[in-house]
Amino acid sequence: MKKTGTQTIETQRLILRRFTMDDADDMFNNWASDPEVTTFLTWPPHPNAEFTKNLLKEWVSHYEDGGYYNWVMEYKKTGEAIGNISVIKTNEETRSATVGYCMSRALWGRGLMPEALRAVIDYLFEVAGFDRVAASHDINNPKSGRVMDKAGMKQEGVLRRAGKNNVGICDEVWHAILRKDKAPCDQSPQPLIRPLKECETAILKDFLYEAIFIPEGVTPPDRDIIENPDLRVYTDDFGTREGDNCLVADLDGRVIGAVWTRIMNDYGHVDDETPSFAISLYKECRGKGTGTKLMIKMLELLKSQGYKRASLAVQKANYAVRMYKKVGFKTVDENDEEYIMVCEL
Repeated sequence: MKKTGTQTIETQRLILRRFTMDDADDMFNNWASDPEVTTFLTWPPHPNAEFTKNLLKEWVSHYEDGGYYNWVMEYKKTGEAIGNISVIKTNEETRSATVGYCMSRALWGRGLMPEALRAVIDYLFEVAGFDRVAASHDINNPKSGRVMDKAGMKQEGVLRRAGKNNVGICDEVWHAILRKDKAPCDQSPQPLIRPLKECETAILKDFLYEAIFIPEGVTPPDRDIIENPDLRVYTDDFGTREGDNCLVADLDGRVIGAVWTRIMNDYGHVDDETPSFAISLYKECRGKGTGTKLMIKMLELLKSQGYKRASLAVQKANYAVRMYKKVGFKTVDENDEEYIMVCEL
């Protein structure tokens, strides 16, 4: 397992992120003080806002621990904090995590909790390296079980009189999902992440033309009329400069994606010692987890080479911003068009 800690995750309607002290009022008002929300939980309603602030102060202090996973759910529509989802127990020997969650009663029944749980499960498998994620609920609270079902978890059994919550001693219904359960595409060929071969430099150049630099509506045969000096930076002398790295995703002998870094001496995003980072996949290969795998492998490679961080510049409208955040990049600067992001290794 990798101790990746609580990193920002974005879904269609939610931003899952670290708590800050600014979330105290929303937390108290939206769920922590509501006795209906806490009925089947193991902690009582918060008596006042000061209690919530003190608890948050403790939680925030743990975020530097890479084994601490505790997200606030921010509702994009309103910008409010509406709930909490966290890992409450881990077992490194079995690579397993137990999760718990709660949410504002005003938003129950809208599918937000399953949306958050699915995203956290994906993160725990793909980024943190867990093999099993489990959760339990009071047998008299079947709605929580339906959240688990919608997130892809399977009921494994009932432990009689094994739990205690605000109602009393209860039967616990346990659900879980394994990493292999999360792979409906397991029977499809999976790309191999490997280094770029010296003989493939031309393939990479061709790939970059088609995947990045061809404007919408220009077909590949017309690419010779396109002149882009940035392309030469990444291809013509690739592999000849210190700091060059490239990994590719190989699907049955075809390069479908690439991630590369190099020290951008004259115009680095951060400093002269930080590799600049970029990635691209063919459009039809996106959204299947390949980009995340490429990014994680490259970050592991850079760390093994002694680098302390990596940087990148990305257009604000680029769909990949979500993926960058998922693997640990954070915005350190921005302008009207792009973010400058850094990942500490």
